[in-house]
Amino acid sequence: DEKRPVIYYSLTRSLDIMPGKITFRGLLRYSKLNEYERTVILIIDEIYVSKRIEYSGGEYIGLTSDGKVASTMVCFMVKSLAGSYKDLVGIYPISNLTASKLYSCYLEVLDIIEKVKFNLVAIVVDNATVNRKFFKDFLCEGDLKSTITNSKTGKPIFLLFDPVHNLKNIYNN
Repeated sequence: DEKRPVIYYSLTRSLDIMPGKITFRGLLRYSKLNEYERTVILIIDEIYVSKRIEYSGGEYIGLTSDGKVASTMVCFMVKSLAGSYKDLVGIYPISNLTASKLYSCYLEVLDIIEKVKFNLVAIVVDNATVNRKFFKDFLCEGDLKSTITNSKTGKPIFLLFDPVHNLKNIYNN
C-alpha cells in the first residue's frame, strides 16, 4: 500500500509534514474532554487547490507520495456533538481523488479517532460522486445504507450527506 504525504494540524497552528506517519501532536486537547464531548462526528471535505509546488523548510509542499502535484486536499475534521470542541485531524494532498483513495485516508483517520478514544457517531460528506461511491462501495459494501457498524466497537455510525452542500447544489443547478 502506498504511503501518502499527510499534513497533520497542530494546536500550535503549525503544520507537520509527515509522509505516511501518524502523530497525535495535533490532538492534545482531547485529554481534557469529558465523555459527552468525546462523542464526535467526522466531517470529510475536499478542497480543490491550484497545482503548484513550494519549497519550505527543506520540504517540498504540494506533492503527493507518487511525486505528482496535488490538485485536491482532503480534510478530515472532528466536531463534538455535545460541546464546542472541533479539530482538524488530517489533510491529505491527492492528485486524482477516487473513492478508493478516500477510503484509504479514512482508515488512517479512523485509527487516530479510536486511539484517542473518541466515540464516532456519524460521518458527514457532501453529495459529490466520489463521496457517494465511498459510502456505497467501501462503507456499505455495495448497498447504500443510513448506518454502518463500527467493526471495532460494534456501535452504529450514521452516514449523512451535508444538507448545506445539497441546498447549494440545488440553488446552483
